[in-house]
Amino acid sequence: MSVSGNFDSPVKMVGALLEVKGSSGAPEGDSELVSRHLALHQDGNIVHGEGNHDLNWAAKPQLSATGFEEGKALAIGSETYFTKSKAELPMFVTVSWSQIVELERT
Repeated sequence: MSVSGNFDSPVKMVGALLEVKGSSGAPEGDSELVSRHLALHQDGNIVHGEGNHDLNWAAKPQLSATGFEEGKALAIGSETYFTKSKAELPMFVTVSWSQIVELERT
């Protein structure tokens, strides 16, 4: 199973909210996305939440920008897939990634 996740950068700070968005590759075969979780960390400030299940995804609901400033932040993502191949036993596969993003106030 080959999947990938990528955060869009810059992450827009709109009022009191962070517009965290990105994209992920399509799962292969009989795999189904069952959860997507996102987090941002900057200078001790941490916020996390869930993302929708689209290939071009966004945090739903949007995350709080309280305590965050323009500049670099660490973005962390996790996706869990359920694989139900008839050739193998069913299983959950979790993929996680991190990347540095820019936060930008609009």
